[in-house]
Amino acid sequence: MGTPNKHSIVEAGQKIYARRQNELEAQSRGQFAAIDVASQQIFVAPTADEALRAGHASGAGPFYLVRIGFRAAYRMRRGLHGTDARIAR
Repeated sequence: MGTPNKHSIVEAGQKIYARRQNELEAQSRGQFAAIDVASQQIFVAPTADEALRAGHASGAGPFYLVRIGFRAAYRMRRGLHGTDARIAR
């Protein structure tokens, strides 16, 4: 894979997820998957922190994080006047 950059990590992670999407969504929809783009291992857990911790414990990385069955792991919301951004689940 060479020296990973954010674009290559995203591209590789999306390809790995696409290959296993049906299986992951049938078994773990709504959970988080930390995908090690180098080894193609997938660590699934109820929270993003737990998925990433499991991946790091294995000595793996870099990771692509996705919420299974959703377009993104998180989405941002802004207040009425465009201030006070916060993460929404």
